Amino acid sequence: MNKSLILNEIIDKLFNGSKSDFARKLDVKPQTISTWLSRNTFDIDLIFAKCEGLSAEWLLTGEGNMFKSETPRKDTSNDILTLANSVLNTLMTPLLDRIEAQTKEIARLEIEVETLKNGSK
Repeated sequence: MNKSLILNEIIDKLFNGSKSDFARKLDVKPQTISTWLSRNTFDIDLIFAKCEGLSAEWLLTGEGNMFKSETPRKDTSNDILTLANSVLNTLMTPLLDRIEAQTKEIARLEIEVETLKNGSK
């Protein structure tokens, strides 16, 4: 997900392209917005809280409608939890795979160290 694209779309559609107006709305320095854009990141909680009407799903994933549906929904808490779990799984799976590989490599190296210790005795 390209967060810079999401930020630029918010700036373009809600603030007529003005990064300064966006920064004022969020109560941050304009440099903060520039840093977010260059680092491809942003404070999702701050933006969601200050920019009324943005879709949480769109803000998290960049997919779907930018703005909340006009039709009220009965209970979105399960949808939000499902989406949050999906995002967490997407982020966590590669990290867990890496940890598992590193754990195996550590075990292999421990065996190799023991073998070398025993061989020098």
